[in-house]
This record gives sequence, C-alpha cells and structure tokens, in this order.
Amino acid sequence: METVKKNPNEAKILCNKFREFNSKGISASSDKAIEYVSNKKKLTPVNAEIFSIYVIGLHCPDII
Repeated sequence: METVKKNPNEAKILCNKFREFNSKGISASSDKAIEYVSNKKKLTPVNAEIFSIYVIGLHCPDII
C-alpha cells in the first residue's frame, strides 16, 4: 500500500485496468481481477484483494 501512497501514478494505472475489466463486465473484486493484481504486485490473493480495495477506495471509487 505504501507504493501507491508514494506513487499515485501506479494507482492510476491500476484504476485504468479495473475500468478495463469493468468495461468487459468483470468486477474489480472478481477472481480474474484479483489474480491480475496478485501476479502484478507479487501478492497473495488475500493481500491482492485488500490492496485492490485500498486503491479503489482512495483513487477510483467509481469502480465496481
């Protein structure tokens, strides 16, 4: 979470990826989106989900 605090552009990139998922009917909390974050950030699925919720809450609350 520190990475997006220190680098908001990283959060912006992730928000855009979530918007891309949303445009395909895929929720940011779906297994596919969580797997993407998990692989991209080298996190466990649980930590990837927490990280995603944090990013969405602070940087892109329009994401579903």
